[in-house]
Amino acid sequence: MNIPVSNINYSVATGGNSNNVFITLLQPRDPTSNDVTYQVTQRWVNTSTGIEWILTGFTSFAGAYQASWLQLTYDASGGITWSSETSNFNAVSTNGYYVIGITATLPLAPQLGATISFIALATGFRIQCQAGIKIVIGTAVTSSAGYALNNAIGDSITLVFNSNINEWYSIGAPQGVWTLT
Repeated sequence: MNIPVSNINYSVATGGNSNNVFITLLQPRDPTSNDVTYQVTQRWVNTSTGIEWILTGFTSFAGAYQASWLQLTYDASGGITWSSETSNFNAVSTNGYYVIGITATLPLAPQLGATISFIALATGFRIQCQAGIKIVIGTAVTSSAGYALNNAIGDSITLVFNSNINEWYSIGAPQGVWTLT
C-alpha cells in the first residue's frame, strides 16, 4: 500500500535536498545513515523494492551527523480501520477517524511506527498530545503535551510516532492548515 504523494522529486542515487518537506524522493536503493542532507519528515521510496522510509532525526557519532530513517510498514490485512467520532476520545494506533470539532487524545505510550489518521468534517478539531510528547508538521513543533488544531472542513493528517524522541510526525502532505500550540 502506498501513501498518496503530493509532489514528486526525481533524484539521482547520490541524493539531493529540498526545502519542501512534502517532496518524496524516488531512489533505486534504501536510504543509509549517511543520507543526511534532508529535512526531518523527508519521505524516501525505494523504486526497486517499493519500501518506503521517513527521516525521523539525526544523531552525532565521532563528530559526524548520522540520519535515522524509519521503514514504514503497512498492515497486510487492509491497513487502517476507520470510524466516525462525535465526542472526545482516545485515539488508537492503526486507526483512522472522521471527526468533528472535538478532541482526540493521542496514546500515552505508543510504539515506534504507530500510525493514526484523521479527517476533519468540521473546524475546531484538536489532536492532543500526552505529557512529554510533541507533534511535528514540517518545521513546526508543538510544545510538550501540546496540540494541533484544524482550521477548515476537510483538513486531514496522518501521524507516525518516533518513540526514540517522543514525537508524532506528519507524513505525506497534511491537507489544510494546522495550528500547533
